[in-house]
Amino acid sequence: MTHVLKTLVFLVLITFSWVIQADVPPLELDSTQDKASLRGHFLALEDPENQLSFGDILNNAQQHFKPIGAINPNFGFSTSTFWLKAKISAPKHTGSSNDQHAWILTSSYAPLKELEVIFYDESQRAILHHWKTGTERSFYDRPVEHRGFVFPFELKQNNELTLYVKARSDTSIQLPLTVWKPEKFFAKDSYTIYYWGLYFGIMLSLLAYNSLMYAMVRNASYAYYLIYVVGLSGVVLFLNGQGFQFFWPDFQLWNSIALPFFTGVTLASGAQFGRLILKSEKLTPQFDKIMLCLIGIGVLIALTPFVGLPQLPQVSGYLGGLLPLILLIAGIFSLREGNQLAVFFISAWVCFLLGLTCYLLNVFGYLPTNALTSNALQIGSAGEVTLLSFAQAFRMKLERQKRFDALKNENEAVLKWQQAEKHLLHQAQHHPLTLLPNHSLLSMKINELLKHTGSNRSSFAIILIHINRFSEINKTLGKINADQILIQAADRIHLSTLDIQSLYSLEVTNKTKYNVAMLDNATFACITDTTGMRNTAGYITEQIQQSISVPINFQGMSISLDCSAGIANFPEDGLDSETLLKHAEVAMTLARKHRKSVAVYNPLQDSYSTRRLKLMGELHHAIDQNQLSLYFQPQIDSKSRMPIAFEALLRWTHPTEGYIPPTEIITLAEQCGLMKSITQWVIAESLTFGNTLDRLGYNLKLAINISPNNLHEHDFASSIRQALQVHQYNPTKMVLEFSESSIIDFSNQAEKTLLDLKKLGVQLSLDQFGSGHSSLSKLKTIPLNQVKISPELVLDISNESNTKNIVETIIKLGHLLGIPCVAVGAENLLLTDCLTAMHCDALQGNYIAAPMSQEAIFKWLENHLKTAKETQAKVIDFTTFDDGPS
Repeated sequence: MTHVLKTLVFLVLITFSWVIQADVPPLELDSTQDKASLRGHFLALEDPENQLSFGDILNNAQQHFKPIGAINPNFGFSTSTFWLKAKISAPKHTGSSNDQHAWILTSSYAPLKELEVIFYDESQRAILHHWKTGTERSFYDRPVEHRGFVFPFELKQNNELTLYVKARSDTSIQLPLTVWKPEKFFAKDSYTIYYWGLYFGIMLSLLAYNSLMYAMVRNASYAYYLIYVVGLSGVVLFLNGQGFQFFWPDFQLWNSIALPFFTGVTLASGAQFGRLILKSEKLTPQFDKIMLCLIGIGVLIALTPFVGLPQLPQVSGYLGGLLPLILLIAGIFSLREGNQLAVFFISAWVCFLLGLTCYLLNVFGYLPTNALTSNALQIGSAGEVTLLSFAQAFRMKLERQKRFDALKNENEAVLKWQQAEKHLLHQAQHHPLTLLPNHSLLSMKINELLKHTGSNRSSFAIILIHINRFSEINKTLGKINADQILIQAADRIHLSTLDIQSLYSLEVTNKTKYNVAMLDNATFACITDTTGMRNTAGYITEQIQQSISVPINFQGMSISLDCSAGIANFPEDGLDSETLLKHAEVAMTLARKHRKSVAVYNPLQDSYSTRRLKLMGELHHAIDQNQLSLYFQPQIDSKSRMPIAFEALLRWTHPTEGYIPPTEIITLAEQCGLMKSITQWVIAESLTFGNTLDRLGYNLKLAINISPNNLHEHDFASSIRQALQVHQYNPTKMVLEFSESSIIDFSNQAEKTLLDLKKLGVQLSLDQFGSGHSSLSKLKTIPLNQVKISPELVLDISNESNTKNIVETIIKLGHLLGIPCVAVGAENLLLTDCLTAMHCDALQGNYIAAPMSQEAIFKWLENHLKTAKETQAKVIDFTTFDDGPS
């Protein structure tokens, strides 16, 4: 990692070296000196092919040595072998020439693949010392077991030795050679060992701490940090020789692998660690791409020794030097983007670069050697990894703060959500205008009561109160004003129910309780306990109605309100909230319809019961399954007592419900859209029966009831024409009866239908006349052939004189208009004689004969005609022939 800067420093120094001597002076050693540097005393020779031996150097190459200046020898990255030559001499002074002193030659640069040191005495032409060592040889082959290179030698007084050094390396070739007195060197080295121990102690502590953190948080940045520290430690161990000394002294092969492997690991893990800390992918995408490239190159460099690819130590050195520069610049840009961790990151790489620079300047002799400069690399790298560890810790703090803020925000969001939920729940359970409980709270209370009232046989009632004609106020005064009136009315109802003990509270708050709910459409509801007090609901209804009947003063106007109420009791009217509320609404609707103040639910008056829905669905299949049939009731001439017509009456015998009344059948058919189909079936069956009567010689008319809906059908008249043609039946013998209610809302289509039927020759009869609100003027506009007086009037003749006068007036009016009258309801002899005396044209009722099946009719006709001929004036009771319900 440090090679590129070393090379740059070397080039600068060698460029600006001011001392380049043709004749290099020898190094003079004095016994008073502790150490002496060989810088400036070397001549150098390059052997590109690594072919020269010491003999070749000694005999044939002396003239090729050249001075290298006053610098420590540094040849950079080269595959050549370099020879150095320097003269070392002892000063001349008085004393014996045989005195000699012990010295040691040291080189602090450990990664030299081959290092050969020869001390040669030229005066004696003898080799005094000769050592071969380096990283490709066993560590134990060294003359002194030291992380660097240490070579002992002796130098006599007044003597001169020539030092030859041969060096070769896969990395940068540097030879910072120094001569030391042994005791001084080892004393100084002990301090260096202490500093190295401190350095690796820091590294191990950081590894242990961050390993524990990684085990706890499982964050990827810790893992890459650990790998980076291991890789950096491996590079340092290799460069200072301690790896070879302590970890792989006999494994020389690893020396050729260690530097590219550890450099690649450091490069890849450092770049990835920087990406994570600096968030470069998000904040500085340009640098992120560069770091991704560095990661790929680092992995490739780390793998080259193992896969047989050529090692690129020079590239490794350049990239190792570029990594801190790139990360430093990326850190600056990340800081500009607001990443607080970048401060630690920048400080770490500045610390590393400063330590590296001081180390190199000391190695090349441009800074004095002291504790600081000698250990600058350790200090810089230790400071770097420590600051990076602080960055990790600070990142944890930031993430913890972020999580805390997130939890705080989440808690605030939850509180806001709870408040919003509470607000929404309040809105969902209260009417938006009056703020009274709504249908939701009402249903909850009913369900709560249902859980507790089933076992103790208690009972309660649901009361629905509707303000009548409130839509008129809305249309007259406008919605905003009508809402204000509704709020006042709601307040009155609420206040009037507070002191009623039997009412169940729907909601209780700190301020008040609510016994009444507000439903839609100006409708209120409450629940009262009726256990042992069945009239409680009526009493409460009366109190509420009294409170609402007091006029409301609004903008100078006195607004009078009235209301209708419906009551449904548990358990009689339902066993669940939905049913009870529905039945209470049915009762309330009934009260409004009949303008009553209150109504209690009556299943017989409920047109929305499940039974009716079931029958509506089953009516579709009733015709196909022969469940429908026709009964016929005779009409007789009031004077001759002879039969003149039969009225077809629809019957439905349901498999499970039994006999279904005709009025209910018609209502069901109208509600489910089957009226047209059933009418067509009745007409077809009636005409078939009429043809049978004709074949037997009975010249009688057929009266068939039609619905008001039939009169509004565009094709009704044509369908009658088609039926008459199919059955070849005389249209003058067909009497179509329609009720008085059909002409109350008389449309153009209905009038056209009646006129078309009249053109066909069909007889028209107005049924139930006198029971409704039709105008008498309709009698002269509608082409009628007959009027049937309502049985409600006929049955009341004997009880009310006014009713008798009304019936008699109807008969006379009909005669004046030329319309015969048929009295329906001749249930006894008295009524029959009375109607005859009024000159009613025809009679129909159970006294004459009840509705009969087709088989019974023929027997009745035979007996009735025989009896009528024998007693022209006597009316015989033929009810013994009744075989069906009326």
